Amino acid sequence: MQSIPNDSMEEGLDLREYFAVLWHWAWLIILVALVAAGGAYYFSSRMTPYYRATTTVLVNEAPGTRSMDMSSVALSERLTSTYSKMIVKEPVLSEVISRLGLSLSTTTLQSMIKVSPVSDTQLIDVSVESTDPGAAAAIANSLVLVFAEQIQEIQSNRFAQSKASLQTQLADIEKQIAQYSNAAAAASSDADKERFDSKVAQYREIYSNLLQSYESVRLSEAQTISSVVQIEQASIPTTPVRPDIFRNTLQAALVGLVLAAGVIIAREVLDNTLKTPDEVTRQLGLPVLGVINHYQAKEGNLIAEEHPRSPTAEAFRTLRTNVSFASVDRPLTTILVTSAEPGEGKSTVAANLAVVLAQNGRRVTLMDCDLRHPTLHRRFGLNNRQGMS
Repeated sequence: MQSIPNDSMEEGLDLREYFAVLWHWAWLIILVALVAAGGAYYFSSRMTPYYRATTTVLVNEAPGTRSMDMSSVALSERLTSTYSKMIVKEPVLSEVISRLGLSLSTTTLQSMIKVSPVSDTQLIDVSVESTDPGAAAAIANSLVLVFAEQIQEIQSNRFAQSKASLQTQLADIEKQIAQYSNAAAAASSDADKERFDSKVAQYREIYSNLLQSYESVRLSEAQTISSVVQIEQASIPTTPVRPDIFRNTLQAALVGLVLAAGVIIAREVLDNTLKTPDEVTRQLGLPVLGVINHYQAKEGNLIAEEHPRSPTAEAFRTLRTNVSFASVDRPLTTILVTSAEPGEGKSTVAANLAVVLAQNGRRVTLMDCDLRHPTLHRRFGLNNRQGMS
């Protein structure tokens, strides 16, 4: 018998009923999880593996800018963040491509690189992903080397003009000193010699001052230039980072498990049918005359006649008794067997009920009132040349 739709179901199911439903469908849930895991394993194992090489860079802050106040700490963090952005800019990437002879564009190379400043430190992690593990390590190491050279060149250029100007002046003063020294040595009189020696002394003093200025510029350059130092070289990776076959398989299994369980629970929550005799009595306030278990009905085979001692035949006899006592004040002469939808067992119940009534000594006429799709004649192995009409 099919379940009866119920528009006044009690709200939801309790936890025990949820667990009972899940336990009943455990085989399906596990099957879905296994299929999802198998699919994820199949596709992951056929994906192109990518390898990751990682190197660590230290931003060596200039000695002249170091202090213990909060502004210095903030400056150091900003410098590290700035360098992490500069390392993947076009000039650095172009030089790396040129040195390694790569057939890549700067955009493609940039997409392969990931730069991550380490929080609360002056360290920068640089990682490169590639299908070639050797290329990944080479790119990572070359990237740091090129960036360190360019940073050194950029900062040195700030002092190059001052140093060049001072060097030119020093060279000119050296020429003047040499010129007047030679003139003093060749002087014909003491007055001329004294005058030339005075000039040499003046130029030597100027030379000393210029030399001090030059050394000050060099010292300032040394104290204000920040450098980049590679403290850990990238090694050639041996295992791919993606696809992670184990993780993908596990995630797919868990997703399949959750989705299957969710669909089953949702189906159970949205199901508004009555499934047990107790639910029929409780929800509709109607008595249950009989419960017939499911069995495979065959044409020309009535279980009440072929297997009279079976539990199903006994259930039909119980139905016969309950129907007989359903109206004790007046005898029943007509019984209508119907249902809401086709294929719910009307013909099976009517035929077997007629058999057990006849077995009880009743004279029974069984009428098939389905004018479009009659089936009772097949239950009894009869022809249907003359129908109800």
